[in-house]
Amino acid sequence: MKILFFSPHSDIWVHAFPEALVAESLQKAGHDIYYVTCDRILDEYCVSMSAAGLTQEASQVAKGKVCNSCVTKAGIINRHFSFNRLSLKEYCKDNLDYAAKTASGLTRENCFEFDIDQIPLGRIAAYEFLLQYKKSDLHFSDDEWSHYLIAFRNSVLTYKGLDKIFLEIRPDRLLLYNALYSVNNTAACLAKKHGASVYSLHAGGNLEKRVQTMILVKDHNFNFFGQLLHHWSVYKSIPASPHVLAQVTGHFIGLLHGNHFLVYSKSRAKAFDIRRFFQIRSDQKILVATMSSYDEKFAAESILAKSSNEPQTLFSSQIEWIKTLLNLMTKRSDLFLIVRVHPREFPNQRDSIHSEHAKHLKEAFSRLPANVAINWPTDGISLYNLAEETNVFLNAWSSAGAEMSMLGIPVVSYSKDFLTFPHDLTYVGITEHKYQAAIDQALSDGWSSERIRMAYRWYALLFSHSTIDLSDGFRRNPELKKIFIERAWRKIARTMSPDFELEWDCRSRPPYISGQKRINDVIELNKDTVLDLPGTVDSETMEHETRALKMELQRLLKVMYVKKPFCKKKSLYFYLTRFANSIN
Repeated sequence: MKILFFSPHSDIWVHAFPEALVAESLQKAGHDIYYVTCDRILDEYCVSMSAAGLTQEASQVAKGKVCNSCVTKAGIINRHFSFNRLSLKEYCKDNLDYAAKTASGLTRENCFEFDIDQIPLGRIAAYEFLLQYKKSDLHFSDDEWSHYLIAFRNSVLTYKGLDKIFLEIRPDRLLLYNALYSVNNTAACLAKKHGASVYSLHAGGNLEKRVQTMILVKDHNFNFFGQLLHHWSVYKSIPASPHVLAQVTGHFIGLLHGNHFLVYSKSRAKAFDIRRFFQIRSDQKILVATMSSYDEKFAAESILAKSSNEPQTLFSSQIEWIKTLLNLMTKRSDLFLIVRVHPREFPNQRDSIHSEHAKHLKEAFSRLPANVAINWPTDGISLYNLAEETNVFLNAWSSAGAEMSMLGIPVVSYSKDFLTFPHDLTYVGITEHKYQAAIDQALSDGWSSERIRMAYRWYALLFSHSTIDLSDGFRRNPELKKIFIERAWRKIARTMSPDFELEWDCRSRPPYISGQKRINDVIELNKDTVLDLPGTVDSETMEHETRALKMELQRLLKVMYVKKPFCKKKSLYFYLTRFANSIN
C-alpha cells in the first residue's frame, strides 16, 4: 500500500516526531511511505510561524529563521527515517503567479465562494485566520483581509502541488497532523477527490502524556468525538484498571497546576473564600454557569468541517441562556449565580486578542440582580476554587462540565447535542420548565461518588482506550517540567550541538514501537479509530475499581489541598476526603 504523509510543519517537533514514528511503523509493516515537506514554499506565513509566536507582520528575517529551523528538522527526520521524501515547493513553484493572480481577483464578499474542482478553498483557507482573530462573523478589516489572502495563497499552492503528487504517486491513504489546518484540509479534500482515505493525527488529550499518545481517526478531528460517544455505551459499563485511572489523575493534576499552554484556567489558589469574594450569604446555594467561546465552533462551521445547522435547542445563544438564568435569579433569593466567562474570550497565556463575542457579553451583563456576579478572567480565579462550595454547575458545551463531574459535582446542560462528552454525565433540560426542574433535581441530589466513577471511565476512554501509546518511541516528554540537573545538562548539550535533543529522540527510539500493530491495523483495514479493532480492554471488578478510585482521589487531594484546610461541612473537600478515606 502507498501511504502519503503531508508534513509541512516539521518545525513543531512535538508533532512532527510522533508523526514520523507512525510513518515508520507503517513502513516496517511493509507499506511504501512518501513524506511531503514544505521546503519554504509557504514562507509568507504558516502554522509553524504561528507556533513560534510570530504574526503575519513579522519580518522576513524572523520568518526565515522559522523556515530554516523547519528545513533542518525535516532533514533530521529524513536522515534517520529514510522515507521517500518529496518537496511541495518542487511541485508547485510554477504556480506562484497563478496563486497571486487568483488571490488578486478575490473580494471580501466572494472569497468563500471560490473553489477548484468543487473543493471550497476559499472557505478552507480561513480556518487558522478565524481562530487567530477569534472571529464570530465574516466581516474583515483591511489587516484581517491581507492576512486571509496569505492563507488563501498557501491553500492554492498546496492544491496545485499536491494534485500533481497524487497523480504521480496515486497513494491509497493520506495521513496528516490535524486535518483542520487550512493546507492540511486542502490536502484531505484532494485525497478524497483522488479516491484515497484520509486519516488525521493529533496528540492525545492527557496533559501528562499529550505528545506521547496519538489520536488516529479517519477524516477530520471532529469525527473523533463522534466515535467516542458511539463507543461510550459499551465502555461506560467497564470498570477501569488502576493504571488507566492513574493516567486520568495525572491529567487533572496538570489542570490544577494551570501552567500548561493549553490550560486557560488559573492554577488553584491555596486559600480562597468564594462566599467572601462574591458576597454570598451562608444560606444561599451556589450555581456557576460556565460559558464557552464561540470562535472555535464558528471557525469549524465556516470551513464546513462541522454542520452549522443547529440542533433543536432551548436557547438560541449563550447570551439568551444567561438572560434566562438572570430572570430565574430574580425569583430565587435562595440561590446565588456566578457566571464564569470563558478565559479564551479575552487575552490569555495563548494569545492577546479579545473575541468579538466578549464585547456583546459586557453589554448583556450591564445590569444584574443582587444574587448574580460575573467571574471575569481578570479576576484570576481558578475554576477549581469555585468548585469548593459550588452546589451545581450549569454548562453550555464547555469541557468544564466533564471536569466538574469528575469531582462529583452535579452539572446541568440545556442540550445533548452540543456536548463533547456524554450527556449522561449531566442533567439535561430541553424545555425551560424541564431545565429549571433539572437544576432543582441536581441541587436535591447533590454530590455523588458514582458521578466520579462514570467521569473517570469517560476520561479512560478519551485518554487511553482510544489512543495509541508512543511513549516507548518518544522517550522524553518536552512538555513536562524537568528537574534542575536535567535542565542544566541539556542546556550544556545544546551549546555543543543545537540539535542534540532532536538527534537523541531519533537515535533512542526502539526498532519497533509497541503501538505498531494497532497503527497498521487501523490504516490497512480502513477503520475509523482503534476502538473499531477487535481486542480486550484491561478492566477490574467494581470492588477493585472503587479501591483504585479512592487512591487516585487521595493523590488529587494532596495537590488540591497542599495545606489541610478547615473541613467545612458539605464543601468539596468534605465530600472528597469522606469518600477517599472510607473503609468500604
